[in-house]
Amino acid sequence: VYYFNSGKIIASDIYDGFYVFKTVNPIGIKNTETIADKYSLSQNYPNPFNPVTHFGFRIANFGLVRLTVYDVLGKELQTLVNKELQPGSYEAEWNAADYPSGVYYYRLEVNTPHSDKSEHPLREGNFVETKKMVLIKCNWRESENPDSEAYRDNENGFDKIKTS
Repeated sequence: VYYFNSGKIIASDIYDGFYVFKTVNPIGIKNTETIADKYSLSQNYPNPFNPVTHFGFRIANFGLVRLTVYDVLGKELQTLVNKELQPGSYEAEWNAADYPSGVYYYRLEVNTPHSDKSEHPLREGNFVETKKMVLIKCNWRESENPDSEAYRDNENGFDKIKTS
């Protein structure tokens, strides 16, 4: 068994052959070391995606930051970030492997210590923005013809596979 920093694990045995696994953290956040002068939420990338996508956001003032994913009906699916963050630019990741294809929304909410959202939801210091993203899951596509070509999706696109 071999472990790599990229998250890949390679294993083999004498009976079943050679395996390559990739571990994927379902969520993650990292500070890109850039000081932000305003709040912003970037469009996720890639979009459409399958199954992992990334979110960029900027925080202008220290505060409680919450980044949440919702389905098309507005049901909260997963909170990716729910912590106090210093001003800066950040990236978060979402692995949607357990969710079906469809339209999803992600929402960034920031509440600074000097703002009271309950009394003044649009008061300076609070920030809320929601954006749309599309998850497209593709699997095998094959024809009835035994000499046809099939395609398997992977992280970088599609692999063409000869079926005969």
